[in-house]
Amino acid sequence: MPRASAAFAAVLFAACSFDQGGVSFGDGGVSPADAGMTADGSVGADAQVTDGCVPGCVGDQLVSCEPPGMQACDLGCNPTTVSCNTIAPSNDVDQDQLVGVTQALVFAQQSTSTIDSDTGQIVTGGVTIVRGPGGGVVDGIRYEQLSDSVAVIGVTELNLGQDSYIRVVGSRALILLSAGDVTINGAIDVSGGCVGGGVTCGGPGGGSGTPDEAIAATGCAPGGNGTGGTGVPPETGGGGGSFGAAGAPGGDGNASNPGGSAGALPGMCSGPTLVPLMGGSGGGSGGIDNCGGDGGGGGGGLQITSYTQIDITGPGMNGRPVGINAAGSGGRGGEASDGGGGGGSGGGILLEAPTISLTDATLAANGGAGGGGGDQPDSSVGQSGTFGDMQAVGGDDTREGGLGGSVQGAATAGEGGGDNTGGGGGGVGVIRLNVTQTGLTMGGQITISPAFTRGDPGVK
Repeated sequence: MPRASAAFAAVLFAACSFDQGGVSFGDGGVSPADAGMTADGSVGADAQVTDGCVPGCVGDQLVSCEPPGMQACDLGCNPTTVSCNTIAPSNDVDQDQLVGVTQALVFAQQSTSTIDSDTGQIVTGGVTIVRGPGGGVVDGIRYEQLSDSVAVIGVTELNLGQDSYIRVVGSRALILLSAGDVTINGAIDVSGGCVGGGVTCGGPGGGSGTPDEAIAATGCAPGGNGTGGTGVPPETGGGGGSFGAAGAPGGDGNASNPGGSAGALPGMCSGPTLVPLMGGSGGGSGGIDNCGGDGGGGGGGLQITSYTQIDITGPGMNGRPVGINAAGSGGRGGEASDGGGGGGSGGGILLEAPTISLTDATLAANGGAGGGGGDQPDSSVGQSGTFGDMQAVGGDDTREGGLGGSVQGAATAGEGGGDNTGGGGGGVGVIRLNVTQTGLTMGGQITISPAFTRGDPGVK
C-alpha cells in the first residue's frame, strides 16, 4: 500500500490526515502549549514571588503571578506543587506514551479507516498508509505494546469527522491517548466478528467464539459448548459469553444432554472499572452431529484518555449513530440438525478526561444473540449486539437462539425441549466514564447500553 504523501496529508482527499496543530513539543517531550502541561506533566504557575503576588491554591483555583490571575482547575489545585492537577490515566499509561509525538489524528467526513492494535498501522480507504507499522514514533504518532493484551497509540489530538468510521482490528485491547481534545462525530467499531465474514473472531482484546465442540471459547468468562453428537442425540446449543453481566445457557435437550453453560462470573473479568482493560468473552459451539453452530466472538476493549476533554456529538447523517460500538457477535446456526452457537458478550468502553460531553451520542457494548438450532446455518445466525439499546434477536430455525443482553433486558437462554436446541445469548459488556460529576454533561438523545458507571479520574 502506498504511503501517504505530504500533499495527501494536507489535502486529505476526503480521507484521513494528520494535523500539525495541537500540543507542541520540545526536546522530544510534551511542552506547556495548548494542553497547558509543564515538562513534569502538571499545569503550573511560576512559584516565585512577583510584585508581591504569591502563587498558590484557593480551593480549586490556582493563583498565578505571571501573568497575575486566577485559573479554575478542573481536577483540583495541588498546593504542594502549586499547580492544577492533571489526569492520571488508567491502565499504566502516562506521558511517556506522548514523548516525541507531533501529529494529531484527523479522520475526514465519511472516511473509512482501520487501526491495527497489534502493529500500530493506520490505513484509510483500504489503500493509503497514514501511519506505518512498528513501535515507537512513526509518522508523528507513537505506538507501544504495553503487554500481550493491551497496546497504546499516542496523538496530540483525535478528531473524527461526521460519519467517519474507524474499525479497530487486532488481538490487543487499544488505548487511544491524546494530549489535547478528542472530538468524535463518527463511529469507532471494536465489535466482535471476523473482518470479511464469520462470527468467531473477538474484537480487539475480546475472546473468541469456538467453531468446534472439542475447543473451548476464550475470554474472561466464555460460554460452554453444547452437548450431544453422532449417535448421542439430542445436540444442544452453546452458552453465551459473559462480562459485565452473565450470558445465558444454550437450550437443554434432555436430562442427559443439557445446553452449554453461560460464562461463569466473575471469572477473570476486570469488573466495572475496566482495570485491567479487556474485551468480552466468546460464545460456545453448538453440540455437533455434523457441524454445530459457531460461537460468536466477544466485543473488544477500548480506552480513550484525553488530558483536556472528550466531546462526542451526533447524530450522523440520516440519524446514523455516533459514538463507540463494542458489541458481541451473534452465534451461527446449527448446520445439520445441530445446536446453535452461543452469542459473544459485549466488550469494554472506558472514557476518561477532565470533562466529557455527550450530545446525541451512542455508547453500546451489547451481547450477541444465540444461533438457531437446526440445519440452516447461514439463515439462522444470531444478530450481533446492536449499536443502540435494543436486544439482539436470536437465529430462527427449528429452535430459536436466545436474545443478547442490553440495557433493555438480560440475555436469554436458547430454546430447548428436544434435538438441535438454540444457542444462548451473550451478556452485556462494561461502560465506564472516569470524570468528575461536574465535568460530565449530556444532552439530546443519549443511548448508553448497558448503563454506565462513573468514577472520579485519577489525578497527579
